[in-house]
Amino acid sequence: MNRLYLIVILLAVITTSACDLVQKAPESADIHWMINAPSDLSPSTFKIDKIYRDTILSFEKLHPSIKVTLDYFPQTQDFDFMKMIKGDQSPDIIPFGFFDLEGIDKDGLFVDLLGLVPNPKDIDIDKRILDSVKFHEKLYVLPYSFSPLVVLYNKNLFDDIDEPYPENDWTWEQFRSISNKMLPGQGSDIAYDTYTFEALAASKGTTLMASDGSTFVGYLDSPESVEALKWLNAYYHDDTLKSGPRDPTVSGTAFNYGKKSMVIGDLEAYAFYKTSLGEALGVASLPHFEGGKRVNPLSYLGFGISNKSKNPQAAWEFLNYLTLTNQEHTAALTQSYLTTSKSIGLAIHQDTDPIKSILANEINYAIKPQGYVSPKYYQAQSPEIYTQFQDLLNVDDNDVQDKLHDLALKLDKELDRLKTTADQ
Repeated sequence: MNRLYLIVILLAVITTSACDLVQKAPESADIHWMINAPSDLSPSTFKIDKIYRDTILSFEKLHPSIKVTLDYFPQTQDFDFMKMIKGDQSPDIIPFGFFDLEGIDKDGLFVDLLGLVPNPKDIDIDKRILDSVKFHEKLYVLPYSFSPLVVLYNKNLFDDIDEPYPENDWTWEQFRSISNKMLPGQGSDIAYDTYTFEALAASKGTTLMASDGSTFVGYLDSPESVEALKWLNAYYHDDTLKSGPRDPTVSGTAFNYGKKSMVIGDLEAYAFYKTSLGEALGVASLPHFEGGKRVNPLSYLGFGISNKSKNPQAAWEFLNYLTLTNQEHTAALTQSYLTTSKSIGLAIHQDTDPIKSILANEINYAIKPQGYVSPKYYQAQSPEIYTQFQDLLNVDDNDVQDKLHDLALKLDKELDRLKTTADQ
């Protein structure tokens, strides 16, 4: 599933926690909060929009001196998000992902939220989450929701062959073995892409890029990465019905129609498949390699406060109410998402919910996605390079290391080009 797309589309639901972290706001302030407009393509967004507006009304009753206006992003083709937030008309509160914090820092676009609270240590979010989204110890975006990867499976197809359902601590080797036991054409279907490769390589104990975002050489072509790709290729070659590299759309469509036993997804994918599969839909933790590390590259959704805001303290007061306060709309706001707030998670029983608890437990194995390390990780993956990666499916095992090294060199050249362009 495209994480960049999700960050724009899933601005949907917010989380909250019972703590009062705000300083005194101005006597009067006008705050503008901008999100995506509700769409007929996703009817649930109208329900979410109403929850947002009800939350605003509740907040304004408690804080009559602060007026919050909910605005929508323009729906025109020429709309430029970055141009908007850099301009003088930037809204106060802005939904933002975590893929270009370097750019936010360089251009001074967002307020450091840690400067708006009396004691930053009191922010009711797991320290591991906060540490993973800070940039140079600054918190530019408040993560209100986290999304781990999990395995979604069809119980009916498991029952057809009397196969026990996956357990919470299992291996990729078991995943492959179960896939091969399924009836012809009903095995698992995972995408042949860099998202999958990243998770596999991480379980082997490596990253695909240096921690400072400077190079792919020595990482993408490391022995651990080579072993991870060999496993992925062998998994694909097990199933003669797989015609070539699969993308998430193909995998998801087959699973949604009950034709595949397992796919990789997240909570949003679970909600989507639930409509078709109903009680047959199961959830299991992300596997790890036998003898390898149990890891999960978590992604987050969040909000930042513009550096152009005339009332950043008032904006924080509303953001705190929206995302870190256990108020009357909290249950509705967090219904379809995993809250990052520790106390709210307990209040809404996120830790005991039969589905959410499986996903929430993955925070114990969280790692920072490569795209959070540097936005250039994705920017360097041109269509030509991505095609070259997918061609690795048909490479002999003896040639995998050399081919990955060639790919790493090309990616490093692209990194140099991106750096030169940025410096101009």
